[in-house]
Amino acid sequence: MDEHEVTCGVCQKQTFVRMITSTNSMGSPDLDTRPAPMRRYNLGAEISRCPYCGYCCVDLKSATESDISLVGQEEYQSQLTNTDFPEIANSYLCYALLNDASDDSENHFWSMLSAAWACDDEGTEDAAASCRLQAADIGFLCFEKGISFGGDKDSEIAIIVDALRRAKDFNRASALLAEHDGSCENETVQVVLNFQRDLVFKQDCQLYKIQHAFEHAEQQHAPED
Repeated sequence: MDEHEVTCGVCQKQTFVRMITSTNSMGSPDLDTRPAPMRRYNLGAEISRCPYCGYCCVDLKSATESDISLVGQEEYQSQLTNTDFPEIANSYLCYALLNDASDDSENHFWSMLSAAWACDDEGTEDAAASCRLQAADIGFLCFEKGISFGGDKDSEIAIIVDALRRAKDFNRASALLAEHDGSCENETVQVVLNFQRDLVFKQDCQLYKIQHAFEHAEQQHAPED
């Protein structure tokens, strides 16, 4: 990971940002697709924050007129320093505000889910749940608009179900699973959905990996002694 000097696209001041030169992911991703280490721990380096104006973006050099206008507003600045959330989560939540203002629904979803991951890392469960519920709502809006954010509809349903389950919204998670029961065309995702259905039934809100879904499937099909 290297540091590079860049010019902030909003305030035009020089600052240093960390840039990932190489990374890898060894192991199973979480059910919501958060990658395994090492990439798992790049979360703070995948977004930059200007120390002068507070602009948060994956590319600090670029800024739209909408970005420049929003960064100075009270809603943005209040989120930037919101003590209910960890610093990295606030950076992603500010980025989410920018994505929302520019009608970038795909990045809006992922910035919100990334904020939840940042909360997970700091053990702030209520803040993580809040971010996940907002991410789920954005995902539902993407469905309504016909906007893809997760590769295919089956995968997107699985990601939203996990967000709802982790946030303890078991009713909506169960309803979404029921609504799409029997319609999954992706065999891998179907294994995940079957596992999610069991977790939701048990009201289990813990973190699980895709590997756990396949282990669960093997146990379900194991011959009885």
